[in-house]
Amino acid sequence: MSLADARTEAKRALAEKTLGKVKPKFLAYAEARDGYLKHVEGKNRASTYAGYKSRLSRIDWGRSNLADITPRDVLSKLKAFDEVPMEKRYAFVVLRSFFNWCVAEHHLDSSPMDKLSAPQKSDRRERVLTTDELNAIWNAATDDGFGHTVKVLMLTGQRRGEVQHITLEGDVANIPGAHTKNKRAHAFPVPVSASKLLSPAPKWVGWGKSKAALYKASKVANWTLHDLRRTYSTNLAALKVPPHIIEALLNHKTGVISGVAATYNRFLYLDEMRKAVAAYERWITPYLAAKVS
Repeated sequence: MSLADARTEAKRALAEKTLGKVKPKFLAYAEARDGYLKHVEGKNRASTYAGYKSRLSRIDWGRSNLADITPRDVLSKLKAFDEVPMEKRYAFVVLRSFFNWCVAEHHLDSSPMDKLSAPQKSDRRERVLTTDELNAIWNAATDDGFGHTVKVLMLTGQRRGEVQHITLEGDVANIPGAHTKNKRAHAFPVPVSASKLLSPAPKWVGWGKSKAALYKASKVANWTLHDLRRTYSTNLAALKVPPHIIEALLNHKTGVISGVAATYNRFLYLDEMRKAVAAYERWITPYLAAKVS
């Protein structure tokens, strides 16, 4: 570098420093991501941390320089979530939060997502899976904690995050109020096919990768784990199960059952719930058998 060039470079560097536009030093995406996840872990519930970690593990720039990531790069990575719109929106939110944290920590001058629009929210879902789709999902589910959880969701209609907290007393499953969405303890009978999967209750981490693998293996388009709950309640209604029994099975907070009655009815309706659960198991079992090609 000539003396003249050196003077020019020195002036440019001084000007950038004065204006606060010093280019960030090299920082690998992986290092920034790990720092962000430590931040998330310290300020959020374990389930939130697991969700963020799962999404960021699927959006990986490895040792690429954080400052070199462009809006186009971001959009390219988000395409991996195209098959499940709700997942894509969640991934967008997680990634935007990550880049905003990078700016706050002075790792970046600005976020590459500043001018990107979030994917539109899906309309309220009304998706009810067909028997062929249930068959495909059941037979694609892996023989591990995640696969067992999916099958339990299909057989009982419970919420994904509550299954791992189930304990069994005979044919009755119990979920403590500390682990239910409405903070109300839930007791409900389970079919024999589900009780086998709940001994013990399945534990699992890494939901994002496991769901993606199941979506691909099942070849069922545009569905979510929560659709299994809606499908369960819809088919119970088709089997002429009364609404208050369906609500008791699902532990709904609002509706026919409320107040003090809800506490007593959890046990008073056990016989009626057993009949409903048995009817559902008889109905669904033939549809879950592996198809011979």
